[in-house]
Amino acid sequence: MPFVYLMLIIFTLGFIWLYLQTSEDIPKVLAGLTGIACLIWGFSFAHWSVQILVVFGLLRLYRICLPKDVELSYSTSRLNQLNQSRGLASDRTLDLSNRQL
Repeated sequence: MPFVYLMLIIFTLGFIWLYLQTSEDIPKVLAGLTGIACLIWGFSFAHWSVQILVVFGLLRLYRICLPKDVELSYSTSRLNQLNQSRGLASDRTLDLSNRQL
């Protein structure tokens, strides 16, 4: 099975290289889509520990490349502003703990 991983990585890199080298529209789109398909296929075949490393690596890369003024998630004050702009009360919560069947 490790040969399949290596083959898919080589195919992915080859198709991405072809995507970057060609100037024609249809071959460029086909090379890009095939490269992405091989990358997803290789990721799905990989061992779970490799998948976790790839996901954490992408998250770290995303945080490094992210500008300082962009937040990854909404803060509670931003959610309250959105609720007020939609006419929703910010103190309204859904409490299902006291419901009886």
